[in-house]
Amino acid sequence: MATGSVGELVFQSYGSHSPFSRSLSGIPSYMLKALELYGFKSFADKTRFDFPAGITVVVGPNGSGKSNIVDAIKWVLGEQSAKSLRGKEMADVIFKGSGEGGNRRVMNAAEATIIFDNSDQRIPVDSPEVHVCRRVYRSGEGEYLINGQPCRLKDIRDLFRGTGVGTDAYSLIEQGKVDRLLQASTKDRRAIFEEAAGISRFKAKKIEAQRRLGRVEQNLLRLSDIVDEVDNRLKSIRSQAGKAKRYREYSDRLQQLRTHVGMCDWRRFSEELETVDAKRQDAQEEAEVLLREVEQHESRCEQIETELSEGEQELVQLENSRSECSDLIARLESKVQFERQRVNDLDEEAILHRAQVVAMTGKAGDLQSRVHEVEDAWVASRESCREQRQKTETVQASFTELDHSVATARQQTEVLRTQHTQCLREAGGVDRDVSQLATRKETNDRSLEQQSERLLALETKLAQRQQELKSLQGAELELVAAIQEKAELIEETQNQIAESRRLIARRQEDLAVLRGRRESMLERILILEEQEATREGVSPGVQQVLSDAASQNRFNEIRGLVADNINVDVQFAALIDAALSSAAQCLVVASANEFAWITTEFELKGRVDLFPLDSLNGPRPRARSIDNDPRLIGRADQLVQCSETIRPLIEQLLGTTYLLDAELPQLMELRAEHVDLTLVSREGDVLSPSGAISLASRQAAPGLVSRRSELASLRDSLIRVNDRISASDHEVGQLRENVVQQEVVLRRLSDLYERLRDRLSDQRVQCRTLEQQVETADSEIAQVASECTTLKVVTQQDAEHLAELGQRQEELSNELSDLEAELDLHNHEVDENDAQRRVLQADLHAAAVELAKREQRFQTLDAQRLQLERDTQERSSAVEEAQLAMQRCFERRSISELGILVATSGCAEEYLRLEQFQSQIAAGQISRQQGREERSVAQKTLQKLRKQLKQFEEILHRCELEQSRIQHERDTLVERLRDDYGINLERRDLTTEDEEEIAERVSIEVEIRELRRKISNIGAVNMEALDELDDLEDRFNTLSRQYEDLVNAKDALERIISRINADSRRLFVETLEAIRTNFQSLYRKAFGGGTADIVLEEGVDVLEAGVEILATPPGKPSFDNSLLSGGEKALTAVALLLAIFQFRPSPFCVLDEVDAPFDEANIGRFVDVLREFLGWTKFVVVTHSKQTMTAANTIYGITMQESGISKRVSVRFEDVSEDGHILQDAVDRELPKDEVA
Repeated sequence: MATGSVGELVFQSYGSHSPFSRSLSGIPSYMLKALELYGFKSFADKTRFDFPAGITVVVGPNGSGKSNIVDAIKWVLGEQSAKSLRGKEMADVIFKGSGEGGNRRVMNAAEATIIFDNSDQRIPVDSPEVHVCRRVYRSGEGEYLINGQPCRLKDIRDLFRGTGVGTDAYSLIEQGKVDRLLQASTKDRRAIFEEAAGISRFKAKKIEAQRRLGRVEQNLLRLSDIVDEVDNRLKSIRSQAGKAKRYREYSDRLQQLRTHVGMCDWRRFSEELETVDAKRQDAQEEAEVLLREVEQHESRCEQIETELSEGEQELVQLENSRSECSDLIARLESKVQFERQRVNDLDEEAILHRAQVVAMTGKAGDLQSRVHEVEDAWVASRESCREQRQKTETVQASFTELDHSVATARQQTEVLRTQHTQCLREAGGVDRDVSQLATRKETNDRSLEQQSERLLALETKLAQRQQELKSLQGAELELVAAIQEKAELIEETQNQIAESRRLIARRQEDLAVLRGRRESMLERILILEEQEATREGVSPGVQQVLSDAASQNRFNEIRGLVADNINVDVQFAALIDAALSSAAQCLVVASANEFAWITTEFELKGRVDLFPLDSLNGPRPRARSIDNDPRLIGRADQLVQCSETIRPLIEQLLGTTYLLDAELPQLMELRAEHVDLTLVSREGDVLSPSGAISLASRQAAPGLVSRRSELASLRDSLIRVNDRISASDHEVGQLRENVVQQEVVLRRLSDLYERLRDRLSDQRVQCRTLEQQVETADSEIAQVASECTTLKVVTQQDAEHLAELGQRQEELSNELSDLEAELDLHNHEVDENDAQRRVLQADLHAAAVELAKREQRFQTLDAQRLQLERDTQERSSAVEEAQLAMQRCFERRSISELGILVATSGCAEEYLRLEQFQSQIAAGQISRQQGREERSVAQKTLQKLRKQLKQFEEILHRCELEQSRIQHERDTLVERLRDDYGINLERRDLTTEDEEEIAERVSIEVEIRELRRKISNIGAVNMEALDELDDLEDRFNTLSRQYEDLVNAKDALERIISRINADSRRLFVETLEAIRTNFQSLYRKAFGGGTADIVLEEGVDVLEAGVEILATPPGKPSFDNSLLSGGEKALTAVALLLAIFQFRPSPFCVLDEVDAPFDEANIGRFVDVLREFLGWTKFVVVTHSKQTMTAANTIYGITMQESGISKRVSVRFEDVSEDGHILQDAVDRELPKDEVA
């Protein structure tokens, strides 16, 4: 936490000054040089305005974009209000295009740059010119730049703070701001005077210092808490480190003893392993001998088995061979029978072929005589066909000539018939058109009537659907509201369920913490109860007496120990233990006579101290009280609770003992005044009246009183923890039931929500359906209306067309009569020609029939002739084939006889082989039976040997188990010591233990139990406390130093704020007085008299007081500023602003139509005042007044030749009309320049 430089930073900031500030010596500050715009509002093109020395006037008609120049300057200086820039959002400053009909597109960025002259290096930027730029994009992103380098808005504001340059400072006077200056509240008006006084930057630094002071105070508060926490933690860690140190000592000793015991056990386990291993090796040797015998017998059994298997395979092969031989004999016998049958069949086939050859040879002679008869008839038929063909050709020529004349007549008739048909068709078409038009006119009339009725029905239906739609839309809104309500209920229920589950989780975490606490408390209670039961910490003699008293039921004589008869709050128990010391384990008896049996009945093992109650009836010792000491915790006997019987004893023991919240040295100082008192410090140190000092041990076990008090406190706490656990369990159960109920409610709400959504969907579907029906009805109504209009027009057109068709019908009727007369004449001529043609056609037909008959006869004879020739050839071929088939039958019969001989010989051979196979099979079966008997004997011997081997294997297995057990115990011992202490016993040189080590084993075990008890009594130990202690001390020292640094920084900031306040008061009062004097002088000059004053609000701190403006024009009484006229208000405000300028000029001043309310006389005074200030600043004036223009050194004109685009033109005084408009000549002069550009 770096805090040491806070004061230095604030001092540096406070001591800095603005680059634009000037002394009152009148050094000019001509630093504003130019303004560049690109894409800003109506300035679409890149436009530059140079501001030379003097007054620059900007003129132009309303709406041309003059005020956009002022907006651009404000925007660059950091204006954040889009409304102040006359827009709805910051993207409105970007050029939006030239509108309809224009060719300029929308731009995506706007940029404005103010250029300052820095030749004298007043601005801390190493450049002769300083460009302050702001850029914004249509996406909403923006950036600030100084000389092209990105910067923050804060950097720009810091650059101009205290110079009068700013969005709300006095260097920018807009339309309406003049009136607001006088109408503003005194608090708001104060800001202008603070800017003029130059304390606005101090105020910003003060606010920053106060913000830093607040952060420092917060850091100081947090650091204070951290330091306290670390301090408390350091105390706790110191205590824990002491416990950890004792724990380490006990643990180291315990490690040493356990290592010694482990080494002894290691040697014992190793010896046992050697014994068992020797026994295992003997059993292993016997087993190996038996195993070899078993392997020999197994090898013999396998050999016998192999021989049997081979014999079986030979028998199988013989059986297979015998079967193959039998099958071959059967096949050969079957083949002999087949061949014999085939020989018989071939004999029968040869007989058939021989008979067929004889029959075919006899028929061949008859077929040859038939061939000669058919050839003679064929020649006669050919001559008859030739004669009939000549006769038919003659008749055909006559028929062709007559047919040509008939065709010509028919063509002429067909032409007339075609003309007649066309006339008939046209007449029919006209008749059809007339009929159709008449029918269509009737149909249209009916359709028009129907469409009118339909239009009325559709309008009625539309009204109904619109009413239904309105009703459904209302129901839909109700459903939407109900769904929204259910959604809110569902969300609320889900939030409740989530909150309940989070609460359950927190309660379960609390339960886990409580159960952990309960477990630790139970463990501690068990330890304490065990210590109470064993009376740990009580001397052996007292333990002996208490044990005998319990066995002899003498508790009416012995009341127990002093510690048993008192109760002390746990926070004072350790101190009471220290005060009582050994008296806590003294026995309390009723009288001195009742304990005689103790000395007479047995010999005491140790010293026993007694307190007879009957000897305490005398006066109690009383010492001078120290109750008025502020360190007093209390008198010891008053902090003890006991019975009235024991009370005298407690007063005797503790009546002069006082517990104090002090250290031992403070007790030593107090004892000088109270030598008769026993004093106990908060650490447990005791200072007795005798002067003896008992120092408390930080490592001592808790005393009897502390143990009993802690046990009682733990039991009470355990009851409370159990109650809290029960309550938390009950609460968790209730919360879970609530979650289940809420989930049921949530499911119901979700079901209802889904049903409502389904209903809403149905409603919307119905609404859309009705909307579609309404749209359909609208379109149908429009369509029906259009159809009615169309039907009326068509009916009128049909009436006109009917008249034209009637005239055409009459013309077609006359033309048809002429064509029918001429057609009758041609038909008569065609009929005569047709009669002659039919006669010739009959003759031609008869001749053709006769010719066809003769040609058919000729073809039949020719076919018979050819067929007889083919039959003759086929008969010859058939005889040859039959003879050849008979020869093949004889050949196949010889082959079959040969096959019969071969098969009979093979059968004899196979019968001999079959007898050999049967004799070999009989011999193999005898050999197999002998092998089986030998195998049975070998298997019995092998089973006997395996049984003996199994017995030795069991012995060997038991030895291995024993060896494994011992090895496991030894490995566990090694692993335990390795895990606990990192000791590897296997690598140590362990010699055999002697009798002295065996004798020490008992004492070592006792010491180990004692060390474990001590470690248990220490309780929870933080071993990291030793390492953490150094780190925590370093952190505490570091935090303490940081705390001191923060305190010093806070003091420095408070001093800085006080100094800023003092300097601000002084500067503000001096500035106000100077501006007051200037204002009074300028007011009288502007108004030609009158009075004006500036006064502070009374009864308020100068740094918070408002500023009141008092102005009384000449010849008028004093009244409120609101009663001034518009011109008077404007002139008063201008006088006030110029009075501020006179005191602290800014690099420039922008006046936006502030002269609008002035008359000519006031404008003259206004211009005169401006000229007086030209030695200190430069002015940019936006005006419509030509009289104001007379004071200008530079005039810029703004025009909007293209829609929505502002353009700069340089004009002369005579280029501006009386109403402020720029003449066209000035614009035309600029055109060539623009074109060149």
